[in-house]
This record gives sequence, C-alpha cells and structure tokens, in this order.
Amino acid sequence: MQEINSEYEEKIKTATQGNSNIINELLDIESLIIEIIGVFVWVSGDTRTHKEKLKELGYRYSSNKKMWYYVLKKDLKYRRGTKRTIEQIKNKYGCRTVSKNKDQKKIA
Repeated sequence: MQEINSEYEEKIKTATQGNSNIINELLDIESLIIEIIGVFVWVSGDTRTHKEKLKELGYRYSSNKKMWYYVLKKDLKYRRGTKRTIEQIKNKYGCRTVSKNKDQKKIA
C-alpha cells in the first residue's frame, strides 16, 4: 500500500509541476477552496467573485457539481457530465486540499 501511495504522490507531483501556475495563482485568494482530486484541480468557495480569473487560467465550470475544475494531465481522456457526486469522486481517487499558510510553500 505504501508503494501505491508513493507512486500516486509522484504522479500528482509530476502533474502539478508543469501546472504550478494554475494552482499558485489562486492560493492568495482566501475565499477559494482548492482540492486536487486525481489529476483534476477542483475549486469551490466564493468562485462567483473570481469567475473571470478562473476562466483566464483555463478552468471550466461544472454545473452538476457547482465547482470549477482544471485537468492537470492534458492528454487525459475523460467523460464530462458524469452523475457522480464530488464526494464519490473524492472517495475513489483521494483528495488533497491545497492551502497557503506560514509553514507551507506553494505547489512547485
């Protein structure tokens, strides 16, 4: 299990390295909740206020989940509009909340 978790963390790290700007741009906005779920970045919270910034960065809006998302792995084939809830997706792929505090650096 440790080997699987280690491999998963390495894949997430690799995916986020090329896309660090996509996450770091939003870390200064305290009203947003940023979560990495699999190879997707999901953003919730006060997104209406920051809608234009999210669009500018390439995020898309999911009307089913009422959240914005960004695909970290560009060549990924996925089905849009699935009926799974965000909780079901978190349970399947795991979830890591990204935040900026005094002790934590931005995603590199």
